[in-house]
Amino acid sequence: MLNNLLLFSLQISLIGTTLGGNVLIWPMEGSHWLNVKIIIDELIKKEHNVTVLVASGALFITPTSNPSLTFEIYKVPFGKERIEGVIKDFVLTWLENRPSPSTIWRFYQEMAKVIKDFHMVSQEICDGVLKNQQLMEKLKKSKFEVLVSDPVFPCGDI
Repeated sequence: MLNNLLLFSLQISLIGTTLGGNVLIWPMEGSHWLNVKIIIDELIKKEHNVTVLVASGALFITPTSNPSLTFEIYKVPFGKERIEGVIKDFVLTWLENRPSPSTIWRFYQEMAKVIKDFHMVSQEICDGVLKNQQLMEKLKKSKFEVLVSDPVFPCGDI
């Protein structure tokens, strides 16, 4: 009987207790950011501390003011127009070069150019974080419990 009373007392004392974690988010641009933003909002509601890595040339990711949300901006060698250009080229390649039996080779040639440009921008984004010793030290000291990244992004699995 005493054990049941102790167990019940312990359960009552834990009601309402939350253990917010320390979460690092490394998002992609465009619609990927819009989807991750929903996850961020839910993490904040559950009292997690969230840090978002943002490239200085980010197009859609705009830092906001929230005590549970920190934006860590890192330098990249390009501006917003470069990201916008890659997205625009990708969309236009799909719209203007729809593959058909007679144009399939041209479509893949054009898409290869777009993908190459995407990978070049992605490498610059990866380097902006991974080769920035000061930022890497700051991230290590922050002791994040989890990293949420986009698996489409080449650095997403690091």
